Amino acid sequence: MLVISTFFVSAVFSLSLALASTLPAFHAYSSASASYVSAARLNCKPKGKQQALHQPKVIDGDTLYGNGQKIRLIGINTPELGYDNSPSEPFALAAKQAAKRWLEQYSKHLFFVKGKQQRDRYGRVLAYIVNEQGELLSKHLLLKGLGFYIAVPPNTELLPCFIAAEKRARNNRQNIWRELSPTTTGNVSQSGFQLVLGKVTSVIITDNHWWVILGKDIALKIQKADQPFFNVEWVKKLKNTTLEVRGWLIDRQHKRRKLPKHYARWLMLVRHPAVIQLKKPSNRVY
Repeated sequence: MLVISTFFVSAVFSLSLALASTLPAFHAYSSASASYVSAARLNCKPKGKQQALHQPKVIDGDTLYGNGQKIRLIGINTPELGYDNSPSEPFALAAKQAAKRWLEQYSKHLFFVKGKQQRDRYGRVLAYIVNEQGELLSKHLLLKGLGFYIAVPPNTELLPCFIAAEKRARNNRQNIWRELSPTTTGNVSQSGFQLVLGKVTSVIITDNHWWVILGKDIALKIQKADQPFFNVEWVKKLKNTTLEVRGWLIDRQHKRRKLPKHYARWLMLVRHPAVIQLKKPSNRVY
């Protein structure tokens, strides 16, 4: 569940660029977001074979049925709809309705292009949904402020476009971004997709995994398979910086599991540096 307020809304990309100047440049996807300033003008057409999409049925903002299979949109996560009497997250229904309207508008000429990784761990097809004009459903929802860009290798070829789309919506305070703020490390109370803001208290480099610890209770894990996307010296220099990071939090004390004393309660797998933004701390409350 994402926390909604009007705290920490300002100074996202320009401040991250200024702070990142103190860290070594290493990759086009560093958290210094200058790479994405002009990304809206890039060609956002996915590579790969286009297949006709027939009679799509929306499940939620980022998932649909089509061609007899469940399809998960690449590059975006939308707020969760409530099930089993649990409440929906803010703007979850709006995201679903916006996706439905877009699909209905272009219903006669819709296509999907599978990602380099074609299925996720739930067996869903990972794909871009494209209309006849080459426009993407994921980008449409991000521009409307109804979702969050995500970066899950190897399906990152259009990441600059998605970041630019979110940036525009965030600057204009569209929908989600009217009131959304990251959850500060001391206020995390449940698992699921979140934007988290916190100071890096330690960085631990081991042979297998790299760990970035936010506050006392959140561990960001960079697994060995994803380390080629990062620069270890950049990761080391994250200590004492303030980060905004996005991803799925796992509660390692689920069902009252007892953890070793040195374990952080909350775990987030960080697979790409684009989900990390350097932030300037602020005490301003609106």
